[in-house]
Amino acid sequence: MSAVRAGGRAGQEMNANVRLILMGLVAVAAVSGTIYLYSTTWTVSQNMAQCRQGMSPAIIAPCTAVIASGKADEDDLSEAHYNRGMEYDRRKQYALALEDFSAALRLKPDTPTYLRARGVVYTDAGQYALAVKDFDKLIAKLPGADAYNDRCWARAVWGQQLDAALADCNASLKLDNTDPAAQDSRALVYFRLGKNDLAIGDASGAIAFAPGKLPSSLYVRGLARLREGNLKDGKADVAAAEKLDPDIASRYAKWGVKPADGSAP
Repeated sequence: MSAVRAGGRAGQEMNANVRLILMGLVAVAAVSGTIYLYSTTWTVSQNMAQCRQGMSPAIIAPCTAVIASGKADEDDLSEAHYNRGMEYDRRKQYALALEDFSAALRLKPDTPTYLRARGVVYTDAGQYALAVKDFDKLIAKLPGADAYNDRCWARAVWGQQLDAALADCNASLKLDNTDPAAQDSRALVYFRLGKNDLAIGDASGAIAFAPGKLPSSLYVRGLARLREGNLKDGKADVAAAEKLDPDIASRYAKWGVKPADGSAP
């Protein structure tokens, strides 16, 4: 498409949007070239229907409209906070996500979905003790493989309570022994405990379940191999992990997990 024609089409779309705005419609986001709209005159139920459309920039405005309306019931209000929080989490806007998940939990205390979401964001935000507390509540209410793995991972990246982390990962794998995420988490726990052979074994098991999809397992296996003096395979694993995830080394370094002195790739 020529620049002239593209510009003309953009102008037509702009004029159409102006007309929509004058009619009480507001453009809220552009995703993959599609303009999403919601109406300032919509009812709470209409905005709530848009708020339930899944994570995308398009849900922020209708979810906010539900929250700001003062007319939503407790169920819709808590869900609007949760859905908006999930979108903020996707954007890595952790403070905003935590505000929304906390608001949802004030309305619906100890709701498993909300507890897990907030615990995951606390982990991502580096607030590990708070993450563990949320996962404690979650497991007390609804124990499951994912919940145990989430708590294992929070403790693993924290580098604290490693014996408890190992117990969590074992509990997760007892409930679902095919979960590569739990093996991935336990590999990091074993690495932190200095059990390189076990770290390599779990990382290799996770990679076998999900080949080419777990840079974290490749990275931990690489570090464990480097620590054991297997420089060739260790460097190959680290390079493969960095190819899949260029930021992996800096992220793990923030957790204090990095190649041993003299073994850096």
